[in-house]
Amino acid sequence: MSGLKDPTPFRIFINYRRADAGSTAFRLADALERHLSPGQVFVDRKGLKGGDQWKQKLRAEVDNCQVMLVLIGKKWLSVRDPVTEKRRVDQEDDWVRNEIEWMRAAEEPAGLPAAQQRTIIPVLLNGARMPNSDQIALKSLLFLPDLQCMQVRWRLWSREPWNSDVNNLVKLLSELGASQNPLPGPVSSHPLPARLVAVIVVSVLLTGGGYVGWTHWQKLFALSSCPSEEARRDYDNAKLLHEHYFNDDKRREAVKMCKSALRICPSFPEACNLLKVLRKELGEPENCELGGQP
Repeated sequence: MSGLKDPTPFRIFINYRRADAGSTAFRLADALERHLSPGQVFVDRKGLKGGDQWKQKLRAEVDNCQVMLVLIGKKWLSVRDPVTEKRRVDQEDDWVRNEIEWMRAAEEPAGLPAAQQRTIIPVLLNGARMPNSDQIALKSLLFLPDLQCMQVRWRLWSREPWNSDVNNLVKLLSELGASQNPLPGPVSSHPLPARLVAVIVVSVLLTGGGYVGWTHWQKLFALSSCPSEEARRDYDNAKLLHEHYFNDDKRREAVKMCKSALRICPSFPEACNLLKVLRKELGEPENCELGGQP
């Protein structure tokens, strides 16, 4: 009957690796929610509430979704466990891998309309490439390179191509069965925090613009300024320890990794900022200066 509420509302699950695409996942969810009717987009940190049994909740959300967006950035495969030093994707307790496997294994009811079938969509972020089967080297995920990808890109000073890519994604999701918001927001949110963009602009203006302003901005906001893969790896491992373990022994290990990264690359703002946070949590002086060794 037309007056009855649909017992299986359309659901979109955003699958992402925190060390690879954490902030982008949340901003993409915000952008999609501007265009789609409420309650259709799930991303873990927004969809989980205090007291939820998160493992069961994630499994239930995967089982009930019609579309899974698999966000793939440039570090999707290379992120390693800081303890075992193995690729996260190769470990059986990797939740990114688990969620994709659950979605892949779920059986679709016979005779389900095409618009309601379960679909996995890889979304390549800002120039990332789809890993090939040799790089994945994991039987349960070898189907991914055979799927048609979408892309989401962004630029520092412009809302394009972010807006057009989000709009293309919204169009595809609508074709698959998602309902659009009749009163969508005027624009999609930019993937970079507005406060960061504003501070960058003010910083350039206050330092006289031109070459001087640009040089000053590079020193302050070179978020990926370190060219050394070894230093980036030390930083990534320190970040993983900080995000997944909550005891002082692991914090001290992360401190050592930050120091190692800064010795290799002294002008490494991300490592310096993380070191300050770790030292504060350990009750130690925050004495890491940008551009200097700890």
